[in-house]
Amino acid sequence: MLIIYRNVGFLRYWTLPNLPLFFMAAPMLVILVRSSMEYLYHHRPVSSEPRGKANPSPMKDVDLLFGTIPQLAVPQLVLALIAATNFHVQVINRLASGYPLWYLSMARWLIMGSQPQENQISQWVCRGLIMYAMVQGALFANFLPPA
Repeated sequence: MLIIYRNVGFLRYWTLPNLPLFFMAAPMLVILVRSSMEYLYHHRPVSSEPRGKANPSPMKDVDLLFGTIPQLAVPQLVLALIAATNFHVQVINRLASGYPLWYLSMARWLIMGSQPQENQISQWVCRGLIMYAMVQGALFANFLPPA
């Protein structure tokens, strides 16, 4: 079955009537890009610590888990960039649910927030994503857009 979409291509979806859809997708695009860039910037191999060294802090376990999946950062970043430039951008809200790196990043931001302001922003982002998921579920169940 061949499905043909209109206005798909490099920057062809960037029209004034689609501006609300870009606003709707912006939070997820920011999270995807930030978590990918943060991971790529701070990546260090797991084997960088000497063997036999004790790992007393639970925060180190989060870092070790975060450091074991380098193959997930680049595809997530590419998806976010392609979504913003080449296809219907609002679809990123559903596609992002299949990329685990940003979930790990959100958990890491909540656990390791070095400043109270960062921790509070992470909590608000989590609340917003939960509310958005509930609204999307209700819209989808009633066959309404933008689901």
